[in-house]
Amino acid sequence: MKPLLFLLLLPFLSACSNASGNKDKKADSAKAAPSPAEAPANPTSAKDGPSSTPTQPDSTMPAPGAWPGESHAQTSLRIAMESTLTSGDISISIPPFGLDNVMAAIRQMQVANDSGDADIEFKIALSNGAYNALSFDEKFTYNMIHAEYESQMCDALPEHKDEGNRIYGQTVNYFGEFGWSERQLSFFKDNRDSVEQLIKATINQQGKIGMNFLDVIKDINATDMIPFLINAYRKDNSNHYVLTTLMLLMNENNYPEFMQSTSHKKLYDDDAETYTAFLIYNKANEDLIIRRATNFYHDTVRN
Repeated sequence: MKPLLFLLLLPFLSACSNASGNKDKKADSAKAAPSPAEAPANPTSAKDGPSSTPTQPDSTMPAPGAWPGESHAQTSLRIAMESTLTSGDISISIPPFGLDNVMAAIRQMQVANDSGDADIEFKIALSNGAYNALSFDEKFTYNMIHAEYESQMCDALPEHKDEGNRIYGQTVNYFGEFGWSERQLSFFKDNRDSVEQLIKATINQQGKIGMNFLDVIKDINATDMIPFLINAYRKDNSNHYVLTTLMLLMNENNYPEFMQSTSHKKLYDDDAETYTAFLIYNKANEDLIIRRATNFYHDTVRN
């Protein structure tokens, strides 16, 4: 858990520690939450249209998740930035499209908690007016680097260790307590072709495939990107999560050759600890995954 979030989640830790039930063995590293309701509109946005004056935060009341002596604006900025990926993490891809405008919009958003859902602590989303003011490419950048909800997490997912010598069955959890909203996932799925082109352009420019890109490829079931992923991996095979993504695509589409394999049984069967299950990385396993993914593409996708 991020140190900055500890104080935010402290009131909920007791409730989490007393909750009963077994852990879900199939925790998804980027599970979507219900889309947040619109945050307070930006009165300066021309696209917001005529509306009543937005309710301003009561300066005499602490903002949700505020630290002692912290203003609502300071709380909003802190939480908004904690839910935004940065270039400091080499496993993440940061699209260049309108990045300065996107970061400026994120810094100005108002964090709120009026969802009435005990499982959702904060809405960390641009208002519809501010979001719609972004160009398509800027929306892509925003959605790729920023998560619009923060949810109570009682049990942190276990760490993926020794990644250089392992091929995990699931991609890693990089957003922590944050995740994409339904609005964001809908953007990726509804604009699949354009999203794929922007992903490819960024990878070709930056020479790497970030974990956030791999998760979107998985979430939109972008099987037509398999040849591109394999070619990119062959240029730099240091990121074994590309192999993970190939297996996830085969698993999602129930490809028989993979579903009947020993690899599938070890990684995805009901009795597997799917988030931490892995194959040993070696040339034989690498070649086998690429061969199966290539067969899957030719057997079912290209046809």
